[in-house]
Amino acid sequence: MVDVLRTPSSDSSLLIRFNDSTDFDELTKPVSPLHSFQVLRYFRKDGHNWRNKKDGKTVKEAHEKLKVGSIDVLHCYYAHEEDNENFQRRCYWMLEQELMHVVFIQYLEVKV
Repeated sequence: MVDVLRTPSSDSSLLIRFNDSTDFDELTKPVSPLHSFQVLRYFRKDGHNWRNKKDGKTVKEAHEKLKVGSIDVLHCYYAHEEDNENFQRRCYWMLEQELMHVVFIQYLEVKV
């Protein structure tokens, strides 16, 4: 797995470009890591065994807001796999209301 340096600025421009250039089709599953939350409501059900909260059923996610300059522009939710604590899923989406339906999902192996 390749680690790619991502910045809030590059992620936000990626989400904006995807939203501007794509017609979402409910019948086809996207082949890219970009998804429309409105079309693929259960994008988090990806077959991985993510670490759960103490209740045993809810995935434990860290929630952050990422800034470009001094302005909050992105939500970022991090989840760690139960079997491999170095494997993460990161979901990014814009805070801007018109773009909140586009989600960028990144899977990566983080070396600790």
